[in-house]
Formats: sequence, structure tokens, C-alpha cells
Amino acid sequence: MEFHEYVMTQLPVPEHHELNRESFFLAPPFALARNIMHADRPLAVLFERPGCRNCDILHERVLANPDTRSLLQQFDAVQLDMQSDTPVITPDGRKLTASEWAGELNLGFAPSLVLFDKQGVEVMRIDAFIKTFHFQSVLDYVLQEAYRDEPSFQRFISARAEHLRESGIDVNIWDY
Repeated sequence: MEFHEYVMTQLPVPEHHELNRESFFLAPPFALARNIMHADRPLAVLFERPGCRNCDILHERVLANPDTRSLLQQFDAVQLDMQSDTPVITPDGRKLTASEWAGELNLGFAPSLVLFDKQGVEVMRIDAFIKTFHFQSVLDYVLQEAYRDEPSFQRFISARAEHLRESGIDVNIWDY
């Protein structure tokens, strides 16, 4: 049994059966092949599951932040139930269900965010719960295509924090 399959067997039955919806998520059908969608924007795919407390916190605190929303609105952003049979055309053009794709990506944590460049190549992923500043920094790293010149995300995030501080913005890495 694959790790992500094991994790899915250990999850409690959800109390509610719907994902937390956001206005910036694209509506189905999920044709994510970069030759079909807007190739001028990177792609952000948020894999969640109903009844996921960490997903609820992500929506209540991190995604509710205006700066996070502003960054996410620069992506083609999609939300998928990682356990569902929702049909998806992946960035590379394959027809899978959301569950099959989450399995292929070996995602065992909800929520997980997978970020793709404009050509549909995976750039980075978050498969852990992180605070707002770090979440925003991951989005900014992909939007700026900083990974092309700065392969160290840690260096990027340090420089970003310093730039924000110089601009008079309080950088709190512990805050949601």
C-alpha cells in the first residue's frame, strides 16, 4: 500500500461533506492542461478533503488574508477534493480523477497546494500546514519565477522578509 493510500484509510469520517469554497477558485470542468487554459498564468491546485480541520483553518485564517487573496488571484486557482472522483484534465493533458491525481502526486496531507508554472511543470508544493507569511512567500516565489534565478527558497524568503521590513511592513512569521 502506498503511503497516501494508508493515510486516507486512517482519516476520520468527515462531519460535513463540503469543501470550503472561495470566490477565486475556478469552477468545473477542470481542464487544467496548459494548452487549454490561460497559459499566461501559473496554476495553483489546492487538494483538500471535507471535514479537514487544517483545511478549515487554512480558509479561516490564511486564505482570508487580503494579501494572500491578492497573490492567489494572479494564478489559475483550483480546489479539488483529494478523495473524489471529480474528473480532471491534468496540466500535462491526462484525464484522471482528483483522487487518482492526488495519488500520483503522492499527497497524504490535507490541505496540499501544488504550484505549476505557465507551461504546466510543477514548481513547488506545500504538503504541510504553514503560516500566512510562508504561504504568501511560496505564492510570490512562483509568481516572480524567482526559482529560475534563486533555487534556494530559504534565501528568497529571507530577502523577501528584509524587503518588506525595509518598506515598513511588519513581518510576523508566526501569525496566521
